[in-house]
Amino acid sequence: MKKQSLIKIKTIPQILVASIQGEGKIKDLNKDIDKLYEYIYKNNYQDKIMGPTIALFYTKSVGKYIAVGKYIAAVPIKEKFTTKGKIKIRKLPKIKCVSIIHREGNIENSYNKLFTYIKRYNLNWRFPVREIFIPKGKNKYIIEIQIPIKSSIFK
Repeated sequence: MKKQSLIKIKTIPQILVASIQGEGKIKDLNKDIDKLYEYIYKNNYQDKIMGPTIALFYTKSVGKYIAVGKYIAAVPIKEKFTTKGKIKIRKLPKIKCVSIIHREGNIENSYNKLFTYIKRYNLNWRFPVREIFIPKGKNKYIIEIQIPIKSSIFK
C-alpha cells in the first residue's frame, strides 16, 4: 500500500550552509551540487557536513520541468570553513513553511497539493522554495518540499 504524504506547517530554524548560486536547468544544479561535494571532500571538510543537500529555487516552475531559473545548491554545515570561487558560506533564514514529503512519481503532483493547500487556506507564499534530498538507500532519495509562507494566522 502506498504511503500517503501529509502536508504540514512547520518552522525551520536558520541553517548554515556551503553553497553555490547559479542559474540554469536542473542538470546545472546537479553539476553544482557535485562541485560542492567535490570541494568539501577534496579539502577534508566532510566532518563539517550536518544534513542532507538542499536546493533553493527562485523560479515559479520547479521540479523536473524547470526551464531556466535562479537556484542555490547548498549543503548544511556545522561551522564555517575556507571557500574559494563560486562556493560561499551563507545562512539560510529561519522560515515558516508548508511541507510535504515527495516519495515517488511526478514531483509536480506534490507541488500541486501544496499550492492547493496554500490557496485553500489563503496563505501568502514566497521564494525561495526549498527541496531537501533525504537519502533512502544507494542513489535513492525522498524529497521534502518546503514552500515558505507568511500569514497572520501562523505567527
